Amino acid sequence: MHSDAQPHHRGSLPHHRHPYPRRHGLAHQNLHPTLGRLAIAATTLLVCQISLGVATFYLHLQVEPLTVAHHTTGAALLGTLVVFATLAMRD
Repeated sequence: MHSDAQPHHRGSLPHHRHPYPRRHGLAHQNLHPTLGRLAIAATTLLVCQISLGVATFYLHLQVEPLTVAHHTTGAALLGTLVVFATLAMRD
C-alpha cells in the first residue's frame, strides 16, 4: 500500500440514484388502480384453492362438489392472474 493513499471514507462517495425508483405498496400513483384489487382477489383465490385442494386430498376425492369447486377456483385464479399480468404489462 502506498503511503500517499487516502483512506476510503464512506461519506466521500458520490450519491447515486437507484436506476429503478422504489415503489411503496400497491397504491402507488403510477400503478393501475385495479392491480391492487386484483392482487387481493388472487391472494384470496389462492388461499381458497390450497384449502380446497387439501380438503379434496384428505377426503380421497369422494366429495364431487368439493372437486368441482377446486377446479372452478383454479380457473378463476388463472383468469385473475392473466388479467393482472396484462394490466401490469400495460402499466
